[in-house]
Amino acid sequence: KIFYVGALFNNVLPSNIGGDAIRLMYLKSLRADNWGAPFMLLLLYRASGLALLVLGGLIYIALDHDRLIQLLEAQHVFVSFSARTWLLAGAGALVALAIGVFLIRRLSASLRTRILGFLRNCQGALSQLSRADIANLVVQTALFHGFRLLSFYYLILYLGQHVALWDLVFVISATAIIAVLPVTIAGLGVMEGSISLLLAMYGVTPSSAVAIALVNRAVMLLLAAIGGIIYLTSRGDVVRARRAHPEPTAPTQSPESGGAT
Repeated sequence: KIFYVGALFNNVLPSNIGGDAIRLMYLKSLRADNWGAPFMLLLLYRASGLALLVLGGLIYIALDHDRLIQLLEAQHVFVSFSARTWLLAGAGALVALAIGVFLIRRLSASLRTRILGFLRNCQGALSQLSRADIANLVVQTALFHGFRLLSFYYLILYLGQHVALWDLVFVISATAIIAVLPVTIAGLGVMEGSISLLLAMYGVTPSSAVAIALVNRAVMLLLAAIGGIIYLTSRGDVVRARRAHPEPTAPTQSPESGGAT
């Protein structure tokens, strides 16, 4: 339910923002006593997928660097994957981290305490996961993206085209990462454009590349339609969960006894 309803909201708001928000609300309704654990579950869901995609893309770049540069330049795209590029990216990440730490220290004591408490809740939720849980997460994430890669591969073959599975690793990685950017509603146009251009770069005819991108969008809309049906038939689930497990209230002072009630 969480997956499909999230898919619905992914298609009506900028990429993944709506889906992640509704997933967070559903996870919080599952008897969680703070927002840290649901947020950590959602972060693991996102981080595992992105980490695998980034890793696949980096391995491809490392092993097929020269050929990738030539293919991109043939499409009039000029990029550099030199050591200087990675050093600049690492330096940028460190600067962003330093700015974040500086801003947290500049916050008021009460707000800083709440943020640190939230981070402790996240850490507590993470500590409950065993190595077997992490291994299952990695395996399931790999299977998810592996089946997506195979679906692209067989659709390309069905249209009479050919792209090596190895090259599709970069296509799947790059397009999925690009689609995460909240540029348009549901990544509309951004995902289709990146899929079409990258497939064309590997020799797929433009018409076939566009067709594959449109089929990918149709699958996303199908998932959203299933999510819409589930959402309409279970809108009261979160409310019922909250009524069954209400938030704890702070004790009040009894005017007669002067004690907590």
